[in-house]
Amino acid sequence: MAVGAGYYGGALITTAVVLISLWPLRVAAKRATSRFRVQMSTLVVQLPAGASPGPLIDSVEGLGARVKSVEIGHEADRRTVLLDVTMPPRVDPPRVIADLGDLDDVLEVRWTD
Repeated sequence: MAVGAGYYGGALITTAVVLISLWPLRVAAKRATSRFRVQMSTLVVQLPAGASPGPLIDSVEGLGARVKSVEIGHEADRRTVLLDVTMPPRVDPPRVIADLGDLDDVLEVRWTD
């Protein structure tokens, strides 16, 4: 409206003030919502060749995470299990790794992006 009335300077200053004031609000909103956002990660687990991934999946879900997909690959003496996991904010990723590493047939556990 200011441009239509011929106040180009006022319109330019108002636009700059609005853009500068919205930038910190965007940063604050992103920080506030990231605490409640669900995280999606991929969990890579190495098992012995004949081991079943069933107890592994039960343990992941027992820790509060949700398994979205499972991919199993076979190598010479190992079975690689890729789990796409959705983790609520209250689940601690290092605790998931520690608890899964304590399972009997688990050889290696790590997160990937």
